Amino acid sequence: MDHQADRLHGAAEPPGPGYCPGSNSLTGSSDAGRYAGRCWRDESRQAAKVGRYVLANLLTSLIAGAGTFVWLLAFGVPYPIVLALMVAIFDLIPIVGSTAAGIIVSLIALTVSVPVAIATAAFYITYRLLEDYLIAPRVIGRAVDVPATATIVAVLIGGAALGLLGALVAIPAAAAIDLLLQETVYPRLDQA
Repeated sequence: MDHQADRLHGAAEPPGPGYCPGSNSLTGSSDAGRYAGRCWRDESRQAAKVGRYVLANLLTSLIAGAGTFVWLLAFGVPYPIVLALMVAIFDLIPIVGSTAAGIIVSLIALTVSVPVAIATAAFYITYRLLEDYLIAPRVIGRAVDVPATATIVAVLIGGAALGLLGALVAIPAAAAIDLLLQETVYPRLDQA
């Protein structure tokens, strides 16, 4: 069975010795077989990092929803459960999600009073800063094993370069680059 058919049918094992994108397998090198196991392991580690990224993103969204619920309950804003759920869902959208949710909740807080709406807007501004620079880099960075500074830089570069899509893929891309560096560059530096 050829490699394309394996890929299409979702083979549970590596296609065979010598198969590894980027290896010497096309050159007929005698050591191409040793790359196959490492390549398969690297792909599994990358998939695990992406899965942990998704779970960490869900955790930060749950924190946003729980914080919103407590705030809205304390100030008597109507529909606290529905709004907290909306905030948690919107928070899954990087960069603009939590901002849009904060605006919506602040507008609904106007039904209570203007000071409560202003306080709610201030809560969301503060929370957004805490989430962007403290909570998300630590939670997501720890989940994908990427330093917090690299997480922030990756999101800034990804968002600036590709907008919303860039921000979405920035942290998994940083994790993949980190894994690539650990497997290729750092061992060579240690040998030198």
